[in-house]
Amino acid sequence: LAQRNRWAILKNAVHAQEKYEDKAEFYRYLSRSSLRQFAIPSLLQVISNKTYDQITARLKTPTIVLQQVHRGGGYGTFFVRNAREYLALQRKYPTEIFKISAFIQGRSLSVAGCITRQGVVTGPLREQIVGSALLTGYRGAWA
Repeated sequence: LAQRNRWAILKNAVHAQEKYEDKAEFYRYLSRSSLRQFAIPSLLQVISNKTYDQITARLKTPTIVLQQVHRGGGYGTFFVRNAREYLALQRKYPTEIFKISAFIQGRSLSVAGCITRQGVVTGPLREQIVGSALLTGYRGAWA
């Protein structure tokens, strides 16, 4: 379709996409930047190194969000509400690094943006549809 209509397809360079889709790298960048006040307190670690009780005590919340650092679109996102669910993930991913955050109740909003030499271009604020089996087929995935 793009070729037929002679459209230029714009997308991030592969190296930029890989760097900032990596949740660990992006969290480190955000934490060091002038935007650090927007970084939700998180842990970056192999989940087999800590128990559910240690994590929830540190984050001061009973529900936590675990995100595989190299997965996108919510497909590596797990909402963990108890020690049994956490233990199942520890067994399934014993050596994988996760970004672990407190679960924040509310609407899931996002903004698409592009940084150019001339400035930043953003789209409108939009609500994400999270975990809809009809649209995503996976709990935690978003559309």
